[in-house]
Amino acid sequence: MQKTKHTIIRQKQRGITDKDINIVLKYGKSARQKGGSEIICFSRKQQENIKIDHKNNKNLENLYLIVDGDLIVTVAYKYRKLRRLLH
Repeated sequence: MQKTKHTIIRQKQRGITDKDINIVLKYGKSARQKGGSEIICFSRKQQENIKIDHKNNKNLENLYLIVDGDLIVTVAYKYRKLRRLLH
């Protein structure tokens, strides 16, 4: 997947590594949003497993990506529940 300039800037600001992004892409759950983009993050069950498997990486279970086709639009940490995905 390719990243936008915005994604690269936000990734550096938030201390998110390419390895973290790849983990979310590989194991995360995706859902469609308005406008055709997708949000990819971990479900509640996956969050518990991620906490156990990646103890060194503090906020990995809260990481999410916004993806549009083959382009990563942005990366961030969630601070509220994303109800549609976590059930």
